[in-house]
Amino acid sequence: MTTRKDDLVERCVDRLRELPFVDEIALDLDPRSGGADAVIRVVTPTTKKNYVVEAKRTHLTRALAQGVIAQAARYAPTPWILFARHVGRPLARLLAEQDVNFVDLAGNCRLRVARKHFGMIEGRPPERRPQEGRGIGVPGLQLLFALLARPALLAAPIRTLAKIAGTARTTAADRLAQLERQGLVLKIAGERRLVEPRRILDQWLKGYETQVRPRLVIGRYRTQDPDPDALERRIERELGDDLGWAWGGGAAAYRLTRHYRGPDTTVHVERAPGIDVVKRLRALRATDGPLILMRAPGPMAFEGAQPRTANPLLVYAELLCAGDRRAREAADMVQKKYLGHLA
Repeated sequence: MTTRKDDLVERCVDRLRELPFVDEIALDLDPRSGGADAVIRVVTPTTKKNYVVEAKRTHLTRALAQGVIAQAARYAPTPWILFARHVGRPLARLLAEQDVNFVDLAGNCRLRVARKHFGMIEGRPPERRPQEGRGIGVPGLQLLFALLARPALLAAPIRTLAKIAGTARTTAADRLAQLERQGLVLKIAGERRLVEPRRILDQWLKGYETQVRPRLVIGRYRTQDPDPDALERRIERELGDDLGWAWGGGAAAYRLTRHYRGPDTTVHVERAPGIDVVKRLRALRATDGPLILMRAPGPMAFEGAQPRTANPLLVYAELLCAGDRRAREAADMVQKKYLGHLA
């Protein structure tokens, strides 16, 4: 039986067949390339070329696209191609800057076959889809965050799962039932298990960028500190142990991987009545300030892999939202080292 993901892959292949230099495309839906959704062989009048396929059914956002690019690095040196529902002009430019091949259901695409053939189509609108129900919502996304960070919670009572995720019991029960209907959580030998964690991760990354993060950001600020090291010393001195807080983004990534820090300092703080973090740090709001203060998406945000670092899953999502190449490389390292169970 053809799954919805297979349907997306097959329809994208049909779009590639419309390119004038493509004679045929052979499709393998059961590849041996670790984690790939498919492998295609593109046949032109002068050459044949294999591509590993990364298929994304979730609406493609900038952060999700950055995540795909980071994950696809594992296929090197084999070329790869992104299959998606729709790639708008801004994302098409982002993918082109990274020399990424892609195709969507509307026929927007970018495909390079060796040095002999190149095709690019952009600007086609997305196909109209039937009206869907309400989205997951922020509480439902907090549940996804908890399950992805700690899959063992699937064995816990709903009351415990809801408490750890920071959601209502009814929200936890409804969202878990929805995951089961989608086939993303199955009962195997009486135990619930995540079946396709990467698809759930895609949902979380999309929701983090578009719904969760905008609600978490308190603001950008500037202090009198001359560099990130001085700013970090101020934060550690002024915040101390009076409230829950943790490094996020590049500040956390450097502690986790020693690879990249970046110019921004992201700090996740708990909601603590009577404690004004901005006043403590003597910070002034600034649209280009290097200090980013954010609330935490539930209690699990502070379960870091190193002291005073946010949960690796939260660090990973924040790095992808940063959008630059070094942040993407750091995100890939965090994923490999701490989130291997989501591959």
